[in-house]
Amino acid sequence: MIAPLPRSMLLRSLSAAPLVDNDCRGSEAMVEDAALVQLGDLLLSAWAEEVRVSRLDEASEEEVFAACAAPMRIADRIEALRASSVAGLTVKALACAWCHGDYGDVYDPQRPKAPQECRLADGIVGDLLAMRVLA
Repeated sequence: MIAPLPRSMLLRSLSAAPLVDNDCRGSEAMVEDAALVQLGDLLLSAWAEEVRVSRLDEASEEEVFAACAAPMRIADRIEALRASSVAGLTVKALACAWCHGDYGDVYDPQRPKAPQECRLADGIVGDLLAMRVLA
């Protein structure tokens, strides 16, 4: 049986496999994808802390707000970067999942009342998360 790759190693290897020809953007694309991968790790940690604090009975409103603010700042940074690999896109999908409030369980492309473009975007996010690149 082959042991699974550590998530960080997998993300770094995927970030080196661009989806588009990066010659037009040079090394900037690789730098942005590497930053996205690092931000994805930070988001996962901040999200776990947010969940932990929000479940504490003795947590004050200020503590819960601070725990929610940390992943929001990271998501803002993720939003500002352009992805050029599956790893980068998956980090952006993870940020979308955080915004929805749940990792992968909220994406239903069959939502009857959502506009088609929203159903398509939800489907892309769900597909990326289903690839388990960050799991």
